[in-house]
Amino acid sequence: MILRPIEKQMKQISFSVITVTYNAANVLENTILNVLNQSYPHIEYIVVDGASVDGTQDIIAQYSDRLACCISEPDK
Repeated sequence: MILRPIEKQMKQISFSVITVTYNAANVLENTILNVLNQSYPHIEYIVVDGASVDGTQDIIAQYSDRLACCISEPDK
């Protein structure tokens, strides 16, 4: 077996990042930007919200075009 250099291997690896939130408008935008501003190109970003009522959903909507998925529903 021939092993490729680690740089080539890393270019093929995808990561999923999931942020779970509820009424966290005061910190959510910073969290989202920290994930979206990573230089690694193969990141799938998912935000799961527990049906927040503090403006969290508005913040998520601002970045929805850059998210792989966003779910907002009451927790069970």
